[in-house]
Amino acid sequence: MRNWSIPAGRIFGVEIRIHLTFLFLLVFVWLTDSASHRTVNPGRGLALVGIIFVSVLLHELGHALASMHGGVAAKSIILLPIGGVTLLDETQRPVEPGAVTWKRDIRIALAGPLVNLLIAFVAGSILLGVAPEIQLWAKP
Repeated sequence: MRNWSIPAGRIFGVEIRIHLTFLFLLVFVWLTDSASHRTVNPGRGLALVGIIFVSVLLHELGHALASMHGGVAAKSIILLPIGGVTLLDETQRPVEPGAVTWKRDIRIALAGPLVNLLIAFVAGSILLGVAPEIQLWAKP
């Protein structure tokens, strides 16, 4: 996966890489948008891909920060449109035989979805603050 990804910087000491399929996603969104609308608005597709990018980045940072808090360093994060991969370096802290690591692993696994819930709460709060007439709980 490293061959198909480009470095995008470091956050909290963790290397961030963007997989090239994000560009394919942008082209796909633009093509489907142009097929369904008469006027093409490239900014709309760029905004959608940007929202997906930020969501995946925050989700994976949740995993990385939880792993660092648990004593396992995060080496890098590879961002894909369908999700991301946080690569952990478990060789830095050897686990003693019989040590209980499943609790740490569960905390690391749950950190990403908890970040998604936080994003949903913040987005919903902003939406209700800007447009209070919107009924978030109504059936579509």
